[in-house]
Amino acid sequence: MGRPHRRQPPLGATCPRAFYVPDLAPELGECAARFEVRAVGELYTASTPATAVHPW
Repeated sequence: MGRPHRRQPPLGATCPRAFYVPDLAPELGECAARFEVRAVGELYTASTPATAVHPW
């Protein structure tokens, strides 16, 4: 099993359907990257998170 997850600050926002994360690399001992994505409305209300895992 890998290390406990590390929390990163928000990466940014985009209107298109794709978002590019430059220079994403694993830390020593990290076996996967877990992403939490939320839609944010015009009044800054957030949806429930959708998650995805990228194995290294």
